Amino acid sequence: MKNLMKKMLVGLFALTIVTVGANSIQAEKDHHHKPEFKEVELTDAQVKELATMYEDVLNQRIGVINKYQELGVLSEKDATMMKEHLAKFHEKLKEDNYIPKWDKHHKKDD
Repeated sequence: MKNLMKKMLVGLFALTIVTVGANSIQAEKDHHHKPEFKEVELTDAQVKELATMYEDVLNQRIGVINKYQELGVLSEKDATMMKEHLAKFHEKLKEDNYIPKWDKHHKKDD
């Protein structure tokens, strides 16, 4: 009786491991999904709305960087570099009319 119970527990444990392992492998495939951005022309109103939203996000991120600098988490040099990077990113977005072009530097999967 104990032997049967032991075999059932081992079998259940093995089944659980196989099931969890299969789910992990399945989840890995979705990890590499890349969004597909379509080529569209935004209206001036749409560009203005996106510009306002991105400027709000930029200002909030700069505020967080400034707070980290104030608290001593970031040095002045690092904070300045981060803010310059954000400014360059924002300028690039402006040039592209706030349409993401994130896949330019990534290798395309076949």
